[in-house]
Amino acid sequence: MKLVVKKTKWGRGVFTQETIRAGRLVHSADLIMIPASEAKLIEKTILDRYVYDAGRGQLCLALGLGSLFNHSTSPNLKAELDFKNKLIRFYAIELIPAKTQLLIDYGYQP
Repeated sequence: MKLVVKKTKWGRGVFTQETIRAGRLVHSADLIMIPASEAKLIEKTILDRYVYDAGRGQLCLALGLGSLFNHSTSPNLKAELDFKNKLIRFYAIELIPAKTQLLIDYGYQP
């Protein structure tokens, strides 16, 4: 699948270059787990904008394109965290036309 990073009003975002059918795996990214003892340090850096909440005070950073998907309350992707395998997977939740920005719901307003 052809995905590209482009400038957006939020900085950067991920766009598809082809139509994606609903339910398709769009991207899978390895996670770097950040223990609770180090999470407070991350919150004071620019990396805080790119991490996911892993629960119990822990954070995780997705490699590849995984930390570049922007937020929407009307997302076209869902993110599934797999802590056992240290992965995050992004699936299309609707038909996504080519040239569309790929968006997830962060679960809160950033």
